[in-house]
Amino acid sequence: MHRLCEPGGLLLHLTCLPILDRMEVGGRVLGQLDQAAFVEGVVVIERAVDLLVEEGLLIDEARLEHQVLAHFSSGPEAIEHFDASTKSEITAGLRVRLARIDRPVVQRADCLLRRLRVVQG
Repeated sequence: MHRLCEPGGLLLHLTCLPILDRMEVGGRVLGQLDQAAFVEGVVVIERAVDLLVEEGLLIDEARLEHQVLAHFSSGPEAIEHFDASTKSEITAGLRVRLARIDRPVVQRADCLLRRLRVVQG
């Protein structure tokens, strides 16, 4: 990755934090998604970026933790979305709760945006 960047340029790195996403309705948490496969990949990528920082090839200039919301018109729509996903699964208990909800639901994800400066290497 570093070889493709121009020295002195910026690299914006957006990632999800390894905190399980929550499903909510009306501000109330219904449960968490099973994201074991997704979190594994996040950890590997973050280690690789951190290694570039440790090696002095990138300078970590700024970090912004924030939340990203995905909106679904109903619980069944959320189920359909996650059934097609290979990285996130709905637990059995959460599936039962979502199946009964005929109003908007939200997926809440904790994310991190990093601004990294590319150093000549």
